[in-house]
Amino acid sequence: MTSGGVKSTKPKDYKIEKGIELSSTPRGRRGLYPFDKMEVGDSFIVENRADRQKVRVASNNYYRKYKSRFTVRQWEDKWRCWRLE
Repeated sequence: MTSGGVKSTKPKDYKIEKGIELSSTPRGRRGLYPFDKMEVGDSFIVENRADRQKVRVASNNYYRKYKSRFTVRQWEDKWRCWRLE
């Protein structure tokens, strides 16, 4: 744990997958998520609810800087992050 009771997060090796269709069902450090390696339509699995929110925040920050849009949605029993543009 770091100061303030916040758990530190180490970069994970997320597997980028192509061809997973976006369903209609409704980490902030650079390099933590593979946004820069993704093409439109690529996605990766987010394992748990806590990571889902971290990916959303990180993707919003990435959008502000690089104008690439992402979405995180529930997919089967986990969540998945897709690159939209």
